[in-house]
Amino acid sequence: AMVTKAQVHTFVVSGVPRFTLKLHNEARRFTNLVDTLYEHQCRLICSADAPLDELLVGMDRLCSVEAKPAVEAESFPEPVLRKHGDVSFMVSSKSPCRPDTFATAEADAEAGTSVVHFGNSGADSSESGDDGIVGVMAQAADSLRESGFAARRCASRLLEMGTVAYRAGHEARWRS
Repeated sequence: AMVTKAQVHTFVVSGVPRFTLKLHNEARRFTNLVDTLYEHQCRLICSADAPLDELLVGMDRLCSVEAKPAVEAESFPEPVLRKHGDVSFMVSSKSPCRPDTFATAEADAEAGTSVVHFGNSGADSSESGDDGIVGVMAQAADSLRESGFAARRCASRLLEMGTVAYRAGHEARWRS
């Protein structure tokens, strides 16, 4: 909305970090910004901690993420029926859900019931000694994979936005 309503044609950003897996949420926000600017043929001027072709390389590993249970199902104790007001639900002693609260996605993630594993995508794995992160819900794997593909698209768009052809298109669109 800012780009179309305020007629913003050039966006300046400074201090863009090299995005690692620990910064995957920030990387997703940055890719959304780049997508918006690209789709409206805006210009992006930024200073970054890495060259454009290396800025999002840490995110590439997310393209091959898969979730696997961190613990075997047999190791969970039998669930117990709990009541909260007029609502009944099943909970085990390993669940982060207390009788007086409802489990949330964040609480389930903190319980560490799944591990997100990264496939060998050829990316530099020096930022992590192992191939996974404990405590991510299995349902989040699809979202993480999409973040990886979005980072690839963002890197491609950033490179294209620096071409003479893109800049000419920007000038033609915004000159009138």
